[in-house]
Amino acid sequence: MKKLILGFGTNQTVESLEVFTRSARDVWTAEQADIGLLTNATAGIEPLLAETGTIAISTPNNYRPSTGKYAKIWNRVYLHSLRLLSRSAIGKPPELYEGYLTMLETWHHPQLARWFAYRRVLDLFPNYSHVMLADTKDVVFQDDVFAHVDPQRVNLCEDGEGFSPDSWNSRWYVEAYGQKEYDQIRDRTPICIGTVIGEIGALRRVTHRFTDRIAASPFGKIEQAIFNRMVLLDEFGDDVAICPNYGPVATLAGAEVVAASITMRDDDAICRRDGSLLPVVHMYDRHVICHEPTLRRFSRPAG
Repeated sequence: MKKLILGFGTNQTVESLEVFTRSARDVWTAEQADIGLLTNATAGIEPLLAETGTIAISTPNNYRPSTGKYAKIWNRVYLHSLRLLSRSAIGKPPELYEGYLTMLETWHHPQLARWFAYRRVLDLFPNYSHVMLADTKDVVFQDDVFAHVDPQRVNLCEDGEGFSPDSWNSRWYVEAYGQKEYDQIRDRTPICIGTVIGEIGALRRVTHRFTDRIAASPFGKIEQAIFNRMVLLDEFGDDVAICPNYGPVATLAGAEVVAASITMRDDDAICRRDGSLLPVVHMYDRHVICHEPTLRRFSRPAG
């Protein structure tokens, strides 16, 4: 069965997608894997989609930073009303809850809305054996990552940034769950949810549990903090496996750590310090040492 590489990105350009799509197609042929892009518009990117055989999947997400305060208030009132109705209506018709999830995908910030879009696609297209969910703007594929992970589980990748007090993971966790709970987990290693690889059945279960948790209280928490708490409390059980950073995926957070952990090959591929190729690299765009070489490999006119 085919694999699926799936990303989410609204209002995209060729420049923002070329590394993601071209590097994925360099690794997998069209017979081996589909590349899916959840997006709200394809104007201007059609040549790149055609060149790489990328499938555009529509998302209704229409979030804009310029959305006014009163519009946001109305959106929240509507969403909370729909959430309560889906819980309290006689018989709890499933279409009410599905409608609520659709509106979360439509109105919420893309960072969170993407998970409801992923859920929808995984439910609609169950005939893939394995799926990788990946950020589109800062992920480059270099080798078949599915050959480097547990084929029966959802493989979660450790973040390059820990739970140190000044880290984003720590700030998000404290904002979501308070200082006292953070103090209990500060020595653990967080997961980065920008890259997730798994067998489709296990991935559907994990995605459903995660989105159901978000949907129960959809405002006030960063989704990575929610996911990390669920991992730390073992709420995904045997469906998940934890991969070390610089394993199947390298998440390049922290300039000093990155400088000591990667090296560049003559063909501009990003490698571990020992010279072995990294299958997937996340956040390559934060570091000149690998950003410019990666653009050299994949940046060119579409078509």
